[in-house]
Amino acid sequence: MAWWNTLFSPQEKKYSTLDLFREIYGAPPSRSGISVTWSSALEVSTVLACLRVIAEGIAQVPFKLYVDRNGGTGRIASGHPLYNVIYRRPNRWQTSFEFRETIAMHAALMGNAYVFIGRVGNAREIRELVPLEPQFVGVKKRRDGSLIYSYSPASGETVEFDAGVIWHIRGPSWNGYTGLEAVKLVREAIGLAVAAETAHAEMHRSSAKVGGIYSVDGNLSKEKYDFLAAWL
Repeated sequence: MAWWNTLFSPQEKKYSTLDLFREIYGAPPSRSGISVTWSSALEVSTVLACLRVIAEGIAQVPFKLYVDRNGGTGRIASGHPLYNVIYRRPNRWQTSFEFRETIAMHAALMGNAYVFIGRVGNAREIRELVPLEPQFVGVKKRRDGSLIYSYSPASGETVEFDAGVIWHIRGPSWNGYTGLEAVKLVREAIGLAVAAETAHAEMHRSSAKVGGIYSVDGNLSKEKYDFLAAWL
């Protein structure tokens, strides 16, 4: 049950040297000299605003469970055990809105959203849906075509899961089983935005006073000097 404790028990974050390197530097620097990661991308106002529109738009849509009936007309399956999981309480700390907002942000920014499916009993009834931070999840394809997921949280303990217990929402994909990471593909634009915001912030920190020298040919009379000084 070590994997269960890894997922559900509060733990003190412990980073290895590699974890710290990935967290701080993430990817090669952009041409602007800024190293762009998912966390630095969220600090760009435009990126955050776009993500909020996407995530909150998805999260506010009612998420109910329906059962098929003859004739193609469905009815709400309020008596099904999965109904309350997806409509009200996916896990012990999130509402359905918060859960869908989280996985939408993961999918939009990282290209992948991973959800652990918690099942209990012989009937394998689904009781919890737990979002996994995508930066800690790796996906490998076996020779037989099946997928295996490795979860390496900040605690440093790696757990492997078969595809049957992971709900994987992927964006546009090149290899067919992992989504392309948007923050890496557009790191040049994000890096430029970070550099521009930093430059403007530093300029305004000094009251937007730009130093310089103004020169003229010849000598100025006192009247012209006073006029030029007032104009400047």
